[in-house]
Amino acid sequence: MLTKISIKDIILDHLSTIKNDNSKKMEFKDVFVFFIIPLIFPALMLYTKSYLKTGIIDTLITIFSIFVGLLLNVLVVIFDIIQKGKSIIMKRLIKETFSNISFTILLSIFTILTLIICRLADKSECELTVAWECTRIVSNAISYYFLILFLLTLLMIVRRIHIILSDEMNNHSGSS
Repeated sequence: MLTKISIKDIILDHLSTIKNDNSKKMEFKDVFVFFIIPLIFPALMLYTKSYLKTGIIDTLITIFSIFVGLLLNVLVVIFDIIQKGKSIIMKRLIKETFSNISFTILLSIFTILTLIICRLADKSECELTVAWECTRIVSNAISYYFLILFLLTLLMIVRRIHIILSDEMNNHSGSS
């Protein structure tokens, strides 16, 4: 029943793109960039009690909603490119980019959900009880983590799309 909405494969496929091609293991620098840095930022923001404000939350929800639509369109473009005859290396890069984009869409959806919880738990919107304060702190921490992870993954996607589209343009300019 839950297999139709399982996100396990999307997450595993994305994580496999972070591994070293030769050793098939994650290197420390990749673990640091994609796991530790996103943890440091929320810790610093929460230590300084820099909680997301209502206006920023609303703006971020809008931005991430737009990104979901844009990234879905990029998936279609990537799918179109993979249909053309490509080298094995390029097909692997396209597949990895497809996995990264799928993960980023999923991350965007979860970010929107945690931002909605932040919005509901904002002290201007409800009476601050211990439960709401805990909800506010946890939802802010998760939102900050997702925001940083989103930006880092988006940078990886932009780099990969640049390589793919450069290859595509080089192939078209050579055949003209």
